[in-house]
Amino acid sequence: MKLVVIGASHHLTPLDVREKLAIPKAQVAALLQQLQDALPAVEGVLLSTCNRIEWYLAVPSDHFEAAECWVLNFFAQRAERTIEQLQPFLFQLVDQAATEHLFRVAASLDSMVVGESQIVSQVREAYDEAAKSQRLLPVVHLWFQKAIAVAKSITTETALHRHRVSIPSVAISGFAADIFESLADKRILLVGAGQIAEETLVYLRDHGVRSVHLVNRTATHATELAERFGGLAHPWENLGQQIQQADLVVSTTGATHHIVDLPTFQKLYQKRHQRPLLVLDLAIPRDFEPAIADLPNVYLYTIDDLKAQCQRNLRLREKELPKAEAIVQQQVERFQQEWNLRHSVPAIQQLRDRTDEIKQEELARLLNKIPDLTPELRKELEIAFDRLVNKILHRPLTSLRAEAKSGQPQQLVDSLKRLFQLND
Repeated sequence: MKLVVIGASHHLTPLDVREKLAIPKAQVAALLQQLQDALPAVEGVLLSTCNRIEWYLAVPSDHFEAAECWVLNFFAQRAERTIEQLQPFLFQLVDQAATEHLFRVAASLDSMVVGESQIVSQVREAYDEAAKSQRLLPVVHLWFQKAIAVAKSITTETALHRHRVSIPSVAISGFAADIFESLADKRILLVGAGQIAEETLVYLRDHGVRSVHLVNRTATHATELAERFGGLAHPWENLGQQIQQADLVVSTTGATHHIVDLPTFQKLYQKRHQRPLLVLDLAIPRDFEPAIADLPNVYLYTIDDLKAQCQRNLRLREKELPKAEAIVQQQVERFQQEWNLRHSVPAIQQLRDRTDEIKQEELARLLNKIPDLTPELRKELEIAFDRLVNKILHRPLTSLRAEAKSGQPQQLVDSLKRLFQLND
């Protein structure tokens, strides 16, 4: 069994490609089912956030090429490109490297904003959805539970997450200060009512912003958030009017296309009389047509424009990074040892079963030849046969366990199967 991750992230994949690959939550269950229908032996988890779209797979070795082909074709079809065109923007990791990647992702060490707290809940939600959509996942269960435990250890044992940080907090603090002296007297509009919108509201509340307005396609979500954070919710039909009145717009919807195109915005723009407008489009795919940024006094930024601010955030956390990375490495090694031992267990059990079967046959044959043995002597013979089998197995099993702890035991397991003619 191989552990594999194939995906696209902010490290390699441009925004225009990521927004084509992005997967709405409503589609995840169906895509997991497609994987199961195509490859019943493969266990999978699909993680899709604003900065990454990644398939995590547990794949039997003889299904590896089929699984790789399925995922690459999946990405190519979504991106409307050939596999060859898309591959420079994808990455693929196997076994220990895949485990290290998952642990770093869950701990936010691979995030654009290092130390952000949202990613571990997104990892947990991705796993929960997979567990709901498929049969029980013993392999993936161990993998993801360890990743979530690593993230928790880093939170409690380092100060990486001590100061609350998120993508919207970095975006607002990074860009708003260049345009507005203060946000306290500004009218803020949030478009969308998901997790990023909630993180935005937390940041705005903590910084004394008083005028917050929300618009969302599902009105009840916007109303609930508005009540919790002291804002005002408006119908989706009033989006244009709210943009016209806003000073800062933070847009985080899950729409599959632009919700505000250039012609629509130009009509609103004329009524603003060139009053400055900051738009933080944190959605993938993007909510605002990029050409809007060309208009005077309109400052439109996307999630990929955060790099300079993210570097500044990273420098603030540099002292904690070595501690966090050390925890990851330690836990990767522990997981790998446990994973290797699990690989060995079926072969060990088969060998024990096979030798026990032979022992019982030979012991029964011997006892049939000497039926007059006392119960005490019969017991001594049984103990002697057990001791003989255990001594014969001791050294090969010790070698197998040692190999599992120190490296990859598969070659030794395969040799054991051939020598003793064990079945898979």
